[in-house]
Amino acid sequence: MIQVDLAFPHHYEIHEPPELPGTGPSPLPVYYFPPLGTLPEREGYWIYVVPASGKPWLGVFGGDGGTNFTRVFSTPDPDRFCVIAGGEAFLVRAASPDEWKRIWRCLVTYACPVAECGLIVLATFDGLAALDTSGVAWENRSLCCDDLRVIHADAERIEGTGYDSMNESTDIHFSVDTKTGESLFLAPCSMDGKSL
Repeated sequence: MIQVDLAFPHHYEIHEPPELPGTGPSPLPVYYFPPLGTLPEREGYWIYVVPASGKPWLGVFGGDGGTNFTRVFSTPDPDRFCVIAGGEAFLVRAASPDEWKRIWRCLVTYACPVAECGLIVLATFDGLAALDTSGVAWENRSLCCDDLRVIHADAERIEGTGYDSMNESTDIHFSVDTKTGESLFLAPCSMDGKSL
């Protein structure tokens, strides 16, 4: 079961797919993200999309990026939604599923909406990015070496921890400005906020 977070206002509904016939064509149009190559179908994460205007359709998102993180988010654009499938992020127009793009070609390990800022925060193993109505608003890829974990996100700051190869005994702590992605610390800090 795929998790759906519709924190932003939106002009569509997203549900688990209805029961489909075991054989024969689907009664609903099926769109694959990314599009199919020579194979007639492939495994992926299925969702049922009901746009405010237009016909319902099924989406199959084939994230094989190597992480288990899979979610669906409404976005600051009320006509588009974001699907993260197996770590790969896709932005799709609900009423026109042919209008889609893969965003931020990094493997996503975590994501959360920050509705007050009109952003969705995405995390990888070592950095962050934020999506707004036009796509990637900012990114900061130098927060740690690995194992990045977001522990708090609000309209002012995003805070978390990560592994630092220079200091194996202590995780580093980071804090970035939610609107810009700029670090709020002048230097890497330990969990107690002291400079390393």
